[in-house]
This record gives sequence, C-alpha cells and structure tokens, in this order.
Amino acid sequence: MECLGFLLESLKTHSITIFLQKNSDKHNWLDYLRGIYIFQTTYIQNAIGFNMSDYDKTIKLTSNEPSVEHPDVLSLLHLKCLMNTSKQYITLTPYVHGENIQYTFPIFNPIRAKQMTNTVALIGYFLNDHADADTDTFISNNPECNFVFILWGDRNYNKLRKHSNVTVKHCIDTSEMIDIINCSKYILSKKYINYDRFSGQLGLAMSFEVPLIIDAKTAAAYALPGFIFNTNYSEIGQLCNITDDAYTATIERIKKFNANTIVHNRSILHKLLE
Repeated sequence: MECLGFLLESLKTHSITIFLQKNSDKHNWLDYLRGIYIFQTTYIQNAIGFNMSDYDKTIKLTSNEPSVEHPDVLSLLHLKCLMNTSKQYITLTPYVHGENIQYTFPIFNPIRAKQMTNTVALIGYFLNDHADADTDTFISNNPECNFVFILWGDRNYNKLRKHSNVTVKHCIDTSEMIDIINCSKYILSKKYINYDRFSGQLGLAMSFEVPLIIDAKTAAAYALPGFIFNTNYSEIGQLCNITDDAYTATIERIKKFNANTIVHNRSILHKLLE
C-alpha cells in the first residue's frame, strides 16, 4: 500500500480506481491518502470482481500477485526474479534493471505537519542482531535524541530496549507512523540493508523532507542527499554537532531532488500509459 502514494502523485490528472481485498490495507494507508488525492476504491474477493476491459490501463502493485495476468498489465517489479507476463515494468530501485523496466523513485507530496523534535526514526525490517556494537555506540553517544524504531522481523528486541532513549513499535497505524516522521529530525537508514531491492523508508524520508543518515553505497545508488557513513553509524559522531547550516543545506537538496523526481516519474508513467 505504501507504493500507492507516488502513483497517485504521478497520475493525479487521471481517474483512478483501486481494487483490493478487504482487510488487505492492514495499516490504513488509504485513509491517509484520501486526505491528499482523489481516487475510487472497490473491494473484491478475487480477480473475478475486476474487468480489465473497463479501464484504459491496469497497474499491479506487486508483479507476482497472481490475480490478473496479462501482457498489457503494467507491474511494479520489486525483485528481478519476480518478472511475470507483463511487457512493461516499473521498479522503485536502480538495483532492478532491464530494457523493459523503468526506474521511478517513489516520491509523493504528503501532508507535512512539521513539529520537529530530537527524534531519530528507523522504519522497516530489522532483526535484533542488527543492533550491533556500533548501533549501541551511536545511540549512547546521542543521549539527547529519542530513537524510535518502527519494526518488523523479530519477536524480541532486547538489544534496542536496553537503551533508555529507545522506543520500539510494531504494526502501528499509518497515521501514527506519519506523526512520528513529522516529528523526526532524521531518518536512520538500515545499516544491514539489501542491495537488490527498495527499502520503503527511503521514499518516506525524502517525501517528508527528513534527512537520512545513510550508508554511502545506498546514497550513491539512488543519488540521495543525506548524512553519509561508510560502514558504521558512529562515523557520523554526535548529531548535536551537525550545524544548522549543514542541516538546512541538506533540506534544500532534498527539495530539489523531490521536484526533479516528480517530474521524471510523471514523464515515465505518462509514456507507459500511452
């Protein structure tokens, strides 16, 4: 569901109907997006409730989702191995590429209600063992910061919870996650990050104009502005030592990146719709 934002932004001049099964929007993304974009929603049990000929174009949010298989369906390809019968694909990462695959970085224009505090957020798949000695050092060296980890992947996060300035959250509603992002001064990108697929918090950080603390390889692959480390978070040092000028300059680079990306995405999507 988090992929919908950039599609609604890129196709905002089109009439859009979203087909989905009931209870599939587990975190209530659609409730949030209805406050920004205009679209119709139809709940169906299976593909029998969808007639492709009623629409000019069909887009699948996940290429290997089996309900609608047709060469003219435009599919979001999250991993190269998940190609299906589609003639054209969209990917959210430069790590997935090919002659019939178009790269779009998922930027949308959310409701930004900045109430910035000394909060550092990390969102996504994260295992307890990912909280290594360097993570300990980074959290301990920034005691004035409140670290909020919105996670899935493990049952026990004792290596994070031992820190008094860390909060761990699971399965929260989109609106609560958005409130946390709007209060965050930084988004902490995952150190143990995959280099074959997209990490959703990258698009969230950029869309909400919150600077990333990000590894050099990921930053270079996506051309993302942020505060860069090579191997360890602790290379960044104390966040309180980042000057207002450096922080403001990064925000301006984010704004420029977003504006250019939205123009690029609209161009790509409109060509594919033709």
